[in-house]
Amino acid sequence: MRDDPNATAIRREFAELFDRVEKVVVSDTITEADLAPYPNTRIVAVVDARAEVARLKRTDSRGILILLGRVLWNDLMQAGLVDELHLVTFPLIAGGGVPLFDNRPPVALKLLESRAWPESGSVLMRWRVNPVDD
Repeated sequence: MRDDPNATAIRREFAELFDRVEKVVVSDTITEADLAPYPNTRIVAVVDARAEVARLKRTDSRGILILLGRVLWNDLMQAGLVDELHLVTFPLIAGGGVPLFDNRPPVALKLLESRAWPESGSVLMRWRVNPVDD
């Protein structure tokens, strides 16, 4: 995408930034060969995901972003490892789909920010995740 002349400027910029940042793929099926086109990427087994995220939170001053990982962030939320949840909704009405949460997580959500993109109708909601004692 970075060198695609047909890509928009923002997509090329995002691709360049994406290449530079450290990436961790949580998977038991993806191989190193699958990751060959993506620099700065390593694989962590699913069973090790909680420990790796906890380690990253202790050692990394930057934030941790999980993209397209509903199962992963649900598990991390259950383990108390999610500080903020950023959800983007798109105005498409459908009769079904995959729920955001596997079950009710033991957290309270506080809306910190919302932002809309009028060109697309997409809305970002940024939530603070506060653990709730049982």
